[in-house]
Amino acid sequence: MKKAAYPLLFILTALFTFKVGAASAMNEEYSQAVAEAKAGDRIFAFMHFREVAARDSGSKYREKALFAIGEYYFSVRAYGDAFKAFSGLLSRYPKSKMRPFALFYLYKMARDSGENGAAEDFRKEILNWERVIFIFKKSKEHKLRSPMGIKYKLIHYVDRLEFYIDGKLREKILY
Repeated sequence: MKKAAYPLLFILTALFTFKVGAASAMNEEYSQAVAEAKAGDRIFAFMHFREVAARDSGSKYREKALFAIGEYYFSVRAYGDAFKAFSGLLSRYPKSKMRPFALFYLYKMARDSGENGAAEDFRKEILNWERVIFIFKKSKEHKLRSPMGIKYKLIHYVDRLEFYIDGKLREKILY
């Protein structure tokens, strides 16, 4: 019985070591992507984020990488690819804290391309994303710093939502 346990123990140890090594590589790839973004090299950051998103669907960094990929594609006006990245993020991570910001990008792309029906659907989804009750406050804020280093802020008011990117008001969506 003891002889049979040694091969099993060896196999389990090897699998664990491989899994830890793969997780470490993902961590390194993600860290490199963030470092490239901080250094201002968005192209290399994008390439690293794309590798993180493609390599392991179970990675804890995949969600952030998908958002960063969508940001990059949007910034270079590759709207079809940006749409796929943000849609993929929303379908894989429906409860993501990045959800309202991904929906904002989808809304903006649909509206700017004249797809009014789709834009209206995204607008409704943004408005229904979270119900906020104002008892003692006039507003509620949600903030996000993306892996690409972009600062987002969403402010809920009684009658509207305001989206800010790097401190600049980008959109007001009325209820």
